[in-house]
Amino acid sequence: MGLLDEIPGIVNDALSPILNPSDNPKVFTITRVVAATYSAETREISGGTRSVYKAVGQFLAYSVFDRSQTAIVENDRKIILLAASITDADGNPVILLPLDGDLVTTPDGDTYRIIHVDRDPVGATFIVQARR
Repeated sequence: MGLLDEIPGIVNDALSPILNPSDNPKVFTITRVVAATYSAETREISGGTRSVYKAVGQFLAYSVFDRSQTAIVENDRKIILLAASITDADGNPVILLPLDGDLVTTPDGDTYRIIHVDRDPVGATFIVQARR
């Protein structure tokens, strides 16, 4: 295992305690639905296979500057997820790249659809653009 392989774990250990000191950790649920049908009218997904993952992260609003420079709409939210914190439903660590179309549920129970995902150069964090 080289140094680059260890960086996501180091970043996870360093950032977990400071992401939200008053209410740590914020655990998000990522749901991936494969081969399902989506109804735009009801905004519901039916059928398909669901895979559920957990990740530690921070829930943020985009700045006015960010919204004015890109295709980010007013109600979009930024979610920063620590890559090394992602686990499957049984709590086992997994390597998962959140994908456009995955669902993210906040600790408060609000569900958003992933619109876009960026990753930092070493793969320690995912910056997710999520929309209701």
